[in-house]
Amino acid sequence: MDFVHKKYLIGSSKEVFELQKASERLYQKLVALDIYELNISEYSQVYFLKHQVDLKYLLQMYTLILFHFQRKVQKPFDQISVIDHGAGIGILSMLCKELGMNIIYNDIYNQVAKDAEIISKAVNLPFNYYHHGSIEDLGNYCKEQKISVDGIVSSEVIEHIYDIELFFENLNLLPSKKLHFVFSTSANIKNPLRRRKLMEMQYVSENIGEQEFFGRKQKDSIRSFLKIREEIIKVNAKKMSSSEIMKLAIHTRGMRKDDIVLSIKEFEKTKVYPEKLNHKTNTCDPNTGNWTEHLMNPKELQKSLELKKRESEIKSGFYSIGNDGFVSTFIKNTLNILIKTLGKKSIYISHYWMLVSK
Repeated sequence: MDFVHKKYLIGSSKEVFELQKASERLYQKLVALDIYELNISEYSQVYFLKHQVDLKYLLQMYTLILFHFQRKVQKPFDQISVIDHGAGIGILSMLCKELGMNIIYNDIYNQVAKDAEIISKAVNLPFNYYHHGSIEDLGNYCKEQKISVDGIVSSEVIEHIYDIELFFENLNLLPSKKLHFVFSTSANIKNPLRRRKLMEMQYVSENIGEQEFFGRKQKDSIRSFLKIREEIIKVNAKKMSSSEIMKLAIHTRGMRKDDIVLSIKEFEKTKVYPEKLNHKTNTCDPNTGNWTEHLMNPKELQKSLELKKRESEIKSGFYSIGNDGFVSTFIKNTLNILIKTLGKKSIYISHYWMLVSK
């Protein structure tokens, strides 16, 4: 089973071989794992089972992330120290550990961090460090533990971070001689099919909400984000009409509770509504600030990093090819060839893209 997009990658055959073999070993361990034997949360059970089904796709994506990361660091895998930020149940971290890397696991959700420790130990891939908290907390933790890192990786995380500008600033808190990074996201605003699907998801989060379901992350809201903001304004406003409350709720889309409260105070002073988001469906959970697949312009992220003295480049991700039928395999192979040859324009057809340190 091919876990590395060998024919689309240009690099050391040794590193590609190591990525393939490590993925093969991890695949066998995770497929054989009976998750119900472990004392973990319902959320992590459901999440792991979903990932077990999509394991080949995930490993092909993770090997690509680590391929680009290793090329930037320019060290053998077993000499690299890396942070997996927003690591979830830890499959990317496990692949890093399988490659012999010094891995610092980090996730802001305490329960999933505990579950990741149980899962990683169950497959004999204990991480070097487990940390629960924000990137600010992580910087202090690394200094306390006297850890110097080569960089930070993450998958499907940056599209959920409330304040991405602050996140980029806080990269400076991580102790490193030269910090490299690879941030991957499938919230691809440039791919019209992907963009349309995610905008539909955002519309539901904002206006409808979801039904209660087994294994959901309890910290996430399932009610309409618009309704939640309306309630926050009602509770915190002194004197405001119903129409003003509704209009302010609309204008505070994309704000977390603390910023909504500040907007209420400002409106009560000036009667001026905050400026609306320039994207018509981007929205976040008002209680946590967790964005619903935040559709961001990668060029703007690059400019933001440049202002912080960090240059980056955009790399398009390839489509996973596994046990698909003939037609699906042909389409994906064709798309992957186009992604390889189109250069920067390939982002318009790729499922996901990566922000890579330059």
